[in-house]
Amino acid sequence: DPGEVFAGQNFSLSFSLSNMSTRTAVGNLKVTVSSPDASFLPVGGASSIFISAIYAGQSSGGEIYFKALPTLEERPYLLSLNIEYEDLSNYQSFSTDETIAVMVRQQARAETSTITVMPETLYVGQDANISFNVQNQGKARLFNTKVKVKAGQAISGAEQFIGNIEPGAVGAVDMMVHAEKQSTQPVVLEISFEDAAGAVTTIERKVEVEIAEDTRGGELPIVEPEPGNG
Repeated sequence: DPGEVFAGQNFSLSFSLSNMSTRTAVGNLKVTVSSPDASFLPVGGASSIFISAIYAGQSSGGEIYFKALPTLEERPYLLSLNIEYEDLSNYQSFSTDETIAVMVRQQARAETSTITVMPETLYVGQDANISFNVQNQGKARLFNTKVKVKAGQAISGAEQFIGNIEPGAVGAVDMMVHAEKQSTQPVVLEISFEDAAGAVTTIERKVEVEIAEDTRGGELPIVEPEPGNG
């Protein structure tokens, strides 16, 4: 608990042991849970639980707490469950092992570079170019990254699909927008991406843009994308 653990997070492992015999009790049980590659550290230093006896047809269990290392990559990791016990009818010793897979997730983290608008001052009806980078600052891939102008603003523009961004890499944004009405308010951009489980995260960034009424007359200048940017 939880079923999917984030790197750096604490979690608990609960287990139940059932004595499937109809006539023999088992006792002196020692249950040890360990991480073969030390990916999970026991919280409080305890990784074993002792159970005095489980009678025929009965069950008993316990709970152990762990912390996932913050440096873990996003993938399944193994926990080993070792059980040592005795047959109380003759005190013969036994042991058994079980393996549990724990899915570890990395928190998706994205940041943006400085956002540039060209030209910085617009007139109603004019087009402009917005460019910046989306930086993946986490250890997990960002899926289906998109950028759009938040609806209901003085500027409109088509959504730009960036795609997947690997850890430590950047995705380039170079989008054309259109000035719809006069405004001195910042324009809000929405950057969204998914993690490996499909959960969507949306972050917002504000960019200062001044849009004035066009009193110049004549044709409005056309902004051409810079070479190599689209």
